[in-house]
Amino acid sequence: MLTDPDRHRDTIDTFQPQPYELRPFVLPGSEEIHVGPTRLDTSEYRLDARTGRLWVRREDLLGARDTLFASYRTYPFAFEDVYRRRAPGTRASGDSATVAVVEEESDSTRGFDPFEGIDLQRSGSISRGVVGGTQRDVTVESGLRLQLQGEVADSVFVRALLTDENTPIQPEGTTQRLQDFDRVFLEADAPQGRARLGDVDIDLNGGTFGHFTQKVQGGALESEGLGRSVGLTDGDATAFGAVSRGQFRTQDIEPDDGGQGPYRLRGNDGEEAIIVVAGSERVYLDGERLTRGQTEDYVIDYTQAEITFTPDRLITDDRRITVEFQYSTTQFTRTLVGG
Repeated sequence: MLTDPDRHRDTIDTFQPQPYELRPFVLPGSEEIHVGPTRLDTSEYRLDARTGRLWVRREDLLGARDTLFASYRTYPFAFEDVYRRRAPGTRASGDSATVAVVEEESDSTRGFDPFEGIDLQRSGSISRGVVGGTQRDVTVESGLRLQLQGEVADSVFVRALLTDENTPIQPEGTTQRLQDFDRVFLEADAPQGRARLGDVDIDLNGGTFGHFTQKVQGGALESEGLGRSVGLTDGDATAFGAVSRGQFRTQDIEPDDGGQGPYRLRGNDGEEAIIVVAGSERVYLDGERLTRGQTEDYVIDYTQAEITFTPDRLITDDRRITVEFQYSTTQFTRTLVGG
């Protein structure tokens, strides 16, 4: 009865409950179904060709225990019952007869990680807040700060501090060393040199009358060995292009006898509502440069533009005080290019 070698042949006991399980993806019209010696017409059974499930509608044939013979062809390719992007792992428990199936976390559940595969140390914060008052509307404020540091390629290191805050908090000028949290920058360091974008400190030493120091916003490139390749005696070369973070100002302060401060710093036109660029100040007392810090010579409030001298530096009315600093202004900006 079933002699075609390319066909599948299944023998099933009709006493078991329906549906009967055949192979999936049956080629429609290729099947021949027999219950005992009786061949069934297509109206006497129902076949789900995709899943291979068979239902027989002849209850009289199934009443007595008999054997069902199914001969059929399937499509010439294999399909899995279940497809997964990631196959679940298995972990055997203490009982060797028990195997626990562990679902691996999918990419959609874990989320996209732009730093995957890169050795970077990451830290940061996200802030959300609601601000309101009797004299103002209710507003929603938010801020993001992200710090990155690590090696992105062979001997190429990256350091970055990024923020979307419109008004970064000015640091307190009470310590000798300021942290980088008042800056926004991206810095790459390689054996051939260094590049920095964002808040940049420019410090060019060209002799007694060629020293230039400025805090700017832009880009700077330092290359080791480039100078010799263009015929310079010094092997290092520096180039920058930026917009100044503020105007430069030199102010002479007339001290009060015994008054340690605070003394107000003003703009070039005498304006008092200024913000001093953090770390840009140079304070001189009788020609001697002073050091910032509560345990040193002076402290400065950058937001209020006020400077106060510590008891270690006694201020009298015959002392000569000079302060060089940068202060922010919204009136205009200056473009700087140099090297």
